[in-house]
Amino acid sequence: WALAKAVPQSQPAPLLRSVQDDLKRQGVARLSPQDVSMLLWSFARFEWDVDAEVLSTLTHHVATNCPEYPDVSLLVTCLAFTRLGFAQQPVLVELYRSVYARLPALRDSQMAFAFFLFSTSGIRDEPLLRRFLFECSQRLPGLRGHDLSNALLACSRTSTPRALEEAYGLGGRFR
Repeated sequence: WALAKAVPQSQPAPLLRSVQDDLKRQGVARLSPQDVSMLLWSFARFEWDVDAEVLSTLTHHVATNCPEYPDVSLLVTCLAFTRLGFAQQPVLVELYRSVYARLPALRDSQMAFAFFLFSTSGIRDEPLLRRFLFECSQRLPGLRGHDLSNALLACSRTSTPRALEEAYGLGGRFR
C-alpha cells in the first residue's frame, strides 16, 4: 500500500525491480496476507509486468493461504488479480471460494464489490454465482449508489434478465 502510494506513477521502475529482486532472494514466507495482497495491488496499480517467478510465488501463497486472509486482504487480492488480468482459474477459484463462506458477514459495499470483481474474473462457478445472487436479493433494498451499481453490473455480466427474475425475483427489482 505504502509502496503504491509513495512512489510517483511515472517513476516506479527502480523500486519495483528492487522489490522483485528481494522477493526472488527471500521468498514470501515472512510476508503476511496483507503484505502479499498489497504487493499484488501495488504491481497492478503501476501496471507492472510482474516477473513470472515472483508472480508464481505470490499466487502460490494466495492459493494455499487465502482461507486465512482477512476480508480486506482477500478483496484487495481479488482487485489486484483483476487489474493484472490474471486468469489462472485454479487460483481464482480458490480465492473466490474463500469469499463464498464470508459473504453473509461482509458489509454491503464489500459484497457488491466482490460480486463485481467475480463477474470480471472469467470464473464460471454456479454455486458461487447463486450465492452472490442470493445475497443481492436479500440486500437489494439497502443497496445505494456505488454498491447498487456494482451489484447491477455484476448481475448483468453473469446472468440473463429472465434467469434473474425466475431464480431470485431480481429482474424487476432493479428498476
